[in-house]
Amino acid sequence: MFFASDNSGPVPPQVLEAMTRANAGHVAGYGADDLTLSVTRRLRDLFEAPEAAVYLVPTGTAANVLSLACLCPPYATVFCSPAAHIHEDECNAPEFFTGGAKLTLVGDSDRMTPETLRTAIEGEETRGVHGPKRGPVSITQLTERGNVYSMDELRALTSVAKEYGLPVHL
Repeated sequence: MFFASDNSGPVPPQVLEAMTRANAGHVAGYGADDLTLSVTRRLRDLFEAPEAAVYLVPTGTAANVLSLACLCPPYATVFCSPAAHIHEDECNAPEFFTGGAKLTLVGDSDRMTPETLRTAIEGEETRGVHGPKRGPVSITQLTERGNVYSMDELRALTSVAKEYGLPVHL
């Protein structure tokens, strides 16, 4: 098995077949086509968010950095583990697309705990105008080391974020 990025391998035949089927006839662009509208409806149903804005992007990096750019102003920090995907594998794209927000590494493993997250959050905003403001908590699920957060662990982390009014990016 080859566990590198799906961007470095061939397109699976099923994807090419689906693209061929989708490439029939002339359709409205910019998300107004039936296929995009269908995907939007399905995602809204899946996430029980009937009014969610849905934007389809070509890569995981694009999805992560565009999400973080919406959640984090340039003067804030993103809380993540030292082995977070946004820290290890996205070539400073999160910092670039947020306009300069920094990453605050939480704990010393691939998974944050409520205690290490709380400590990191409380450690920010202690320098007044000279330090970053608190920003989103970013959780990598499945971690870069192959570990998985349980639902209870995710609830505990998001509970800490909510205590401080911080958004969560997963």
